[in-house]
Amino acid sequence: MNPLFQCIILLVCITFTICDSKILKCRCLGTPVQAVKRNLIVDVKEYKPRPYCKHHEVIVVLEDKSEQCIIPGTKYAKNLLQAKKRFEAHLKTHSMKSTAATTTSGATSSTTSGAKSSTITKQRH
Repeated sequence: MNPLFQCIILLVCITFTICDSKILKCRCLGTPVQAVKRNLIVDVKEYKPRPYCKHHEVIVVLEDKSEQCIIPGTKYAKNLLQAKKRFEAHLKTHSMKSTAATTTSGATSSTTSGAKSSTITKQRH
C-alpha cells in the first residue's frame, strides 16, 4: 500500500477519534461528592464501566439542569439508584394498568351509555 495513502487513512482515523472523544470518555471528570439535597434532584443517571471508562459513575441532574457526580459506592448513591428503580417499576405497572383500564372503561362506557339511552327511550313511550 502507498505510504501517502496510509498517512491519509491515519489522519482520518485521528480526526474521527478527536471528534468523538467527547462521547467516549468518563462523564465524571471532577471530584464526586458524597450527597446532594434530594429535593434538588430531577433525575439520576447510572453508567456502568465501559471500554473507554473503567469507572462506575452515578450522576444526578439538578433542577437548574446542572449535573453532579456522586460517589457510587456510598449508601446514599445506592439508595438513590434503588429509589429510581422502584419509581420506574411503579410507572411501568401503573401505565400498564391505566392502558388496560382505559380499554376496558371505553367498552364499558359505550355499553352503559347505550343502556341508558334505551332506558330513556322506553320511559318516553
